[in-house]
Amino acid sequence: MKVLVLIGGGRSGIDLFQSLLDGHPQIMQFPHHFHFNEFWKKVKHFKEPSKILSIFISDNKKCFDSRINKVERHDQLGENKNEHYSVDENTFKLHFLKVFNRLEFNSYNLLYSLHAAYSLSLHEDINKKKLIVLHLHHISKLFDLEKIDFEILYTIRDPLSSISSFINHWGSFEGGKNLVPYSYFFYINRTFNGLKSCLNSKFKTHVIKFEDLHQRNEAVMRSFCKEFDLKFFPLLTKSTFMGLKWWGDIYSKKFLNGINKNYKSNYDPEIFHERDIALIEFYLRDFINHYRYPVRATQKNSIINKFLLLKSELLVLKSLIKNSLIKHIFYYFIYLIKRMIILNKNNFKNLKLPNNLGKDT
Repeated sequence: MKVLVLIGGGRSGIDLFQSLLDGHPQIMQFPHHFHFNEFWKKVKHFKEPSKILSIFISDNKKCFDSRINKVERHDQLGENKNEHYSVDENTFKLHFLKVFNRLEFNSYNLLYSLHAAYSLSLHEDINKKKLIVLHLHHISKLFDLEKIDFEILYTIRDPLSSISSFINHWGSFEGGKNLVPYSYFFYINRTFNGLKSCLNSKFKTHVIKFEDLHQRNEAVMRSFCKEFDLKFFPLLTKSTFMGLKWWGDIYSKKFLNGINKNYKSNYDPEIFHERDIALIEFYLRDFINHYRYPVRATQKNSIINKFLLLKSELLVLKSLIKNSLIKHIFYYFIYLIKRMIILNKNNFKNLKLPNNLGKDT
């Protein structure tokens, strides 16, 4: 069975995309991020199914009671935001043992057995399944999936809109205590190098634009189904988990009502100097041109811009001072240097950027 790994470029709709796959009769997936690489490291030396089950259930309680998953707001599902889902652990255990005990012990068979058991616990027909969707979310989780053949689906977003969303959402969440040098650098590195890292891997990479996921939703989902030999169903246009309406994660400032066909890609000009925009668009010019993102720079980039503080970096520093996160200020300058190093004018040299699924020709 084919495995598809979901990875997002940062506030680029990867959770939204997974929610659109909910309930598809040919797809098996857990209703949240599952870092299988980390799980495999924990259990690969255990051959006892009971031990593997114990570790999986302990690490993934939100699979069985969604009220635990407050970050993704799976405790506030449904039209009235007061519903959740649950899966019986004992039923899952029985199904897992039936599937797992018939197979040789390796990483793929374990991945399959876990997903098959979860689908069976939901009373789904696993004989109809064609695709396992594994939501890793971050590029850092990708490269130690041992002996599993998979393809990658990578979601992208207008870079200025993406950075705006990160600063505004993380800056306001819990008073900005999570807007620290590491999280900022991690996000900026994803923006500049996330897709490149996927394309440099041996695995086929597909791309979906966040903007298209809203504005041209059905065309994107039909293209996705065609690519993976799946049947298109109207449910692929609805944002749900376990059939219950999903309203977006806790980092969003408001409850998001699924697909927005009137979505417009905007950015917050208060987060950028004009020279910042010139710099970002210079180093991402191949990416921006290929995926038809708008060019907003009003000046040419200067080589010195790379070594100047971005306005978003100043906002991070202000947040550290405001929250008295003194120990992070030392790391601030280390990650500032790292940010300067990752900016490369040949970022996509010798790389063939794939067309986005559902591309409007």
